[in-house]
Amino acid sequence: ITQSSSAAAAIAAANAAALAVATAAAFEGCGGHLGGGSSVVEIPGLYAPNCTDFLDSKPNVALHAKLVRFDSTIEVIRRNDGQQLVRRIGMIGSDGTIHRFLLQFAFPYSTRTDERTSQLHYLLAKLLCRGTPTLRRNLSVQSSAVVPIAQRLRMTADDCANYSLEDVYQLERNIRGLDSDAPTNFFQKEVAKRLGEEKKSAVANIISNEKGVKMAVFDHICSSMVGPDILLRYMQATLSDPEALFSFRKSFV
Repeated sequence: ITQSSSAAAAIAAANAAALAVATAAAFEGCGGHLGGGSSVVEIPGLYAPNCTDFLDSKPNVALHAKLVRFDSTIEVIRRNDGQQLVRRIGMIGSDGTIHRFLLQFAFPYSTRTDERTSQLHYLLAKLLCRGTPTLRRNLSVQSSAVVPIAQRLRMTADDCANYSLEDVYQLERNIRGLDSDAPTNFFQKEVAKRLGEEKKSAVANIISNEKGVKMAVFDHICSSMVGPDILLRYMQATLSDPEALFSFRKSFV
């Protein structure tokens, strides 16, 4: 079996990196110029702008979680309205926590945009840490680490405990046995239908008519297809007893 020069170079680089990591891990805790264990592989996302503290101090590398091994389970989940299948891997750290990351194929522009977003979240977290009302309510902004691996492959931190509004909506539609894409499809078809019926109007009024049609279709979806209390019912199901509700409110009030 013959290998190309690029494949041979990639294998040689991978072997050299693995040997360097193994050599550095062998000197764990030796101190001195070896860094007392700081030279082993760390869990990504432990430096600014992916994390912050109220002291704004120098990172303590010795306390950072180190990579022990990879989780044996690789999950395949849907993102971006089910249009993209991504793999979620787990890194087991020395702190006993499984750190989840998504392997995503993305354009370099998207990766740079996410980096700017992480920087913005970092600045917002600094502002929230300096405000007395926000400190009393335990408000903070947690940015997600974005690690470029290849030209079109990146690794994004993902916390399984986080739920977005999209997740809440998807859960509500699945419980009721309804299609989550039905409101979107209805909006597109109904807007195209109504605009087609108004083609005879003046050209100057096309933009204003389009805005009015879209708003009318949106109001119809909100009143008949999607309930206004989806988030309320999800919170009521999550906070099942008064004690849980009190603990939740006490964290922000």
